[in-house]
Amino acid sequence: MLLKLLQRQTYTCLSHRYGLYVCFVGVVVTIVSAFQFGEVVLEWSRDQYHVLFDSYRDNIAGKSFQNR
Repeated sequence: MLLKLLQRQTYTCLSHRYGLYVCFVGVVVTIVSAFQFGEVVLEWSRDQYHVLFDSYRDNIAGKSFQNR
């Protein structure tokens, strides 16, 4: 029953003049949001990697030169 109501409302929205445009804009916004979320996750992952391994980057024979 609820599925039929949702389906009828969806078809009613799509049959209006700008219904298809609204759906297209919704899909585009969803795709852009997914890419933005992926970019933020990659930056966070890269930052976590640098925090974890930067302390070993400037070491020569066990002596750290990072704070110089």
